[in-house]
Amino acid sequence: MITLDRVGFTAGKRQILKSVSLDIKKGERTLLIGENGCGKTTLLRLIAGLNRPSSGKITYSKIKFNRKNRYKKIGVVYQNPDYMLFMPTVRQEIAYNAVSTDYAEELIELFGLSKIAERHPQSLSEGQKRRVSIAAVLASDPEILLLDEPTVGQDYDGLKEMVEILNGIHEKSGNTMITVTHDVRCAGALCDKAAIIRNGIVAETGGREIAIKFFAGQNI
Repeated sequence: MITLDRVGFTAGKRQILKSVSLDIKKGERTLLIGENGCGKTTLLRLIAGLNRPSSGKITYSKIKFNRKNRYKKIGVVYQNPDYMLFMPTVRQEIAYNAVSTDYAEELIELFGLSKIAERHPQSLSEGQKRRVSIAAVLASDPEILLLDEPTVGQDYDGLKEMVEILNGIHEKSGNTMITVTHDVRCAGALCDKAAIIRNGIVAETGGREIAIKFFAGQNI
């Protein structure tokens, strides 16, 4: 579905990505992992079309979009939810780009947000903001879901519930899910394929065992 062919990205004089080549299949859950500053978030932004590669190319198959509907086809959950939340209430935030009011209400219930649905999103805790931002993106039913550190601010019970929700929606919708995380607690549960980014390239790919091996090496 998504093919990255020798993709590079340079910001100023800093070369963040050198030559990333990776195939992501339709309906696959792909985990991008690597040391801090290796370019994982940059790669997500390139896939989302928020930045253009300095070299190489990214091609998409089995998905049709243009400038007008791209944000509905590709949903991006940023690392900092404060950049995403702008509506007066949680309910309005989730309903803003929702495919229907009923689906927005379903997600509010699913994410346990009913009791805070009339609160301003910026008044919430970090963990609550994270839930609202993910629910708001999912409400548009994107074909490609890009998640940058989705479990930040979640305790173990919250994290377990979050993973179950994401995987449940993935199974139901067949979306293509690409996740960046440093959270060893959820890495294997959100992964069909893992790619390790190192020195500006994809250094290694494999199944969830690659993720487990990587985090074991971090002594987490």
